[in-house]
Amino acid sequence: SRLCVPDMPPAKGVDKVVIKAAPSQAPQVAVGDEVTVHYVGRVLGGHVFDSSRAREKEFNFVLGAGGVIKGWEEALPMMKVGETAKVVVDPELGYGKKGMPPKIPPDATLEFEIEVLSSCKPIEKEVIEESDSNVVAKEEDYVRINLVVKDLDGNVRDDYFQSNMLELYMGHHNAKMEADGTWRAGALLKKLVEQMVLNEKASFKVHEPIMDRHGNKPFWGDGAVELEIKLLVIGRDEDVTGDGGVTKHKLSEGQGYEKATDGANLTFHYRITKKMIAGGGVREKTTAQGPSPERDVNSQKKSDRLNYDKWDQLVISDDGEIIENIPPRAQRALDDAEAAKKSREGASSVYFSTWGSDKPASIIVGFGETCEGLEDALMTMKQGEHSVFTIREDYGFAAHDGQPPCEGLPSDCPLVFEVQLISIGKGLEHWNLSSEDKKREGLRKRLRGNEFYKREQYRRALKLYDPLVSKTGYFMKMPQRPSQAAKAQREAAEIAGHKIHNVANAVAHAQNAPDTEEEKQLKLELQLPSLLNIAACKFKLGDMRRAIESCDRALDLDARCEKAFYRRAQAHSSKADFDLARKDLQQLLQISPDNSEAKRELAKLQKLEEQAKRKEKKTFGGIFNKTLSEDQEAEASQPPAGSDAASSSSQRVVEPRLVEQKDFDVSPDPTRAQVKSIKKFAIPLPDVAPKVRIAGIYGGDGDDGDDDA
Repeated sequence: SRLCVPDMPPAKGVDKVVIKAAPSQAPQVAVGDEVTVHYVGRVLGGHVFDSSRAREKEFNFVLGAGGVIKGWEEALPMMKVGETAKVVVDPELGYGKKGMPPKIPPDATLEFEIEVLSSCKPIEKEVIEESDSNVVAKEEDYVRINLVVKDLDGNVRDDYFQSNMLELYMGHHNAKMEADGTWRAGALLKKLVEQMVLNEKASFKVHEPIMDRHGNKPFWGDGAVELEIKLLVIGRDEDVTGDGGVTKHKLSEGQGYEKATDGANLTFHYRITKKMIAGGGVREKTTAQGPSPERDVNSQKKSDRLNYDKWDQLVISDDGEIIENIPPRAQRALDDAEAAKKSREGASSVYFSTWGSDKPASIIVGFGETCEGLEDALMTMKQGEHSVFTIREDYGFAAHDGQPPCEGLPSDCPLVFEVQLISIGKGLEHWNLSSEDKKREGLRKRLRGNEFYKREQYRRALKLYDPLVSKTGYFMKMPQRPSQAAKAQREAAEIAGHKIHNVANAVAHAQNAPDTEEEKQLKLELQLPSLLNIAACKFKLGDMRRAIESCDRALDLDARCEKAFYRRAQAHSSKADFDLARKDLQQLLQISPDNSEAKRELAKLQKLEEQAKRKEKKTFGGIFNKTLSEDQEAEASQPPAGSDAASSSSQRVVEPRLVEQKDFDVSPDPTRAQVKSIKKFAIPLPDVAPKVRIAGIYGGDGDDGDDDA
């Protein structure tokens, strides 16, 4: 860092008062530095006109480049990093005679409270390889980069991460310099990556010292360096299934935008391990082509040391022994390295791997050929992508009905699947399938879903039923191109001034086109049983609304479908919609009078309804009984019918209420009406208000409620 110099004398037109002194070894701000400050600006003795603290955003600028007023350029070289001071600036060094209306009046003396957060020589960036992408890393992202460290003469000091990837979680670091004028490695890399886009390669010249998080110097020593960085991956830990069952961590980007679709043949390499390093492997030893299958022990130990010692100045012999005394902060770094090594050793317990073999794995997605978690994971990948998935046990091979890839896989804990997708085959183009193909593939999918349903794996079964009933699935209709005749008719209609939608043979919306008899029959064979099975799955999973929707769609296909009425009645009953459930069961019995299941469900419904009434009476009956008893006491306190009070009450005269009747004459403007005449007449009011009875289920007379037949 730069040498500290004594406080400079105040410049003419600028007064500085120290509020908080800087640390003794803090560097001095110099002209040409990139300076970061927080400030509050006031008109002297008046209002605040600007504040970076109110915006909650630091102010960054290069001192001497004309980006700030002259008063700041005179005052800041008198300050040090970490210092807070009050600076008063005369008008000639501020905004002068013009001011900056309306916030700053002419000839205003300004007062600033400035805190210097950092000051360093600007980092110089040079783009080596441009990128067409506009994707930048955000605070919640992680990045994976290639890194080469050189001196300013171009000599390579470290190229370990040229063929390996270094990973950085953006949110774990604060892109600021330390108060002592040094950079922590993570903070510096975050600051540099923030200036890049995906797939860009650039070099950055850094003149300030770089340290690890414990304050240890890097092994290449002091001095300015050039960091050559290629931004390869911008990712975010993704919850694939939405319930934490499968989480994704991307190691390398794939090609293009295409992902697997239903029925696509996928070829991939994968391996199953017990766990991965927290954060997805802080410094991976895998190359872009995938991990090397085997390694000898000595090279593994050497790589473990290299993996960490890039940022530490520790002297370690070939057998791993420390040959000199270690300062405390270096010891902390060594402890971190040992913990990372143990974590890697735990992650290296591989249960199964296709890497190193000539035959990769291959499946057709959408038919349950592998465990649910792995199939869901593969559907999120692009060709060539390399990712790590943590798959919970209920999504893994323990819940799969097929043969696991190997013996000894744990069934009581999540496992880590490292996957690289090699190729994506062509999926089923549902809109192009013939009726026979739809019938064959759809039946295969439905029968596979039935197998999962019988094993009570309803979530997995739904994934096989859904394409059969989805508008984008097997019965999707693609918009058709207009024929030459249609184009000619459209042109003629436009010339004649007719609306296009009235022209015959114009472009029709295929989704609204009526089904052919063949399509109707195919839907009865494929969609109807699938909708009934979806309703059953949703009922088992407690999603009554979706169960009812599936039954509604089934009844649209077959208005006399007994199972649809029965399952919809069950769903309504579970929602305590007893009237709707009874209606469905009664319709079912009209179709099939001897249906024993419907009769049992109706009897069960009767019991549920009685239980609900008893519960309702227990909850609310006391309230209404109390109200009724108070009414009875009030009636008992009334005088007898023959008493004077009663006769006076019966002879009470009620003043009539005047009501105005207006006769309207409609004006030529239909939105307005004109009053023609007003008539007034009296409506006599009743002497006694009608008495409202309470239903018997609330504690009143039992005859007031409806009978449950």
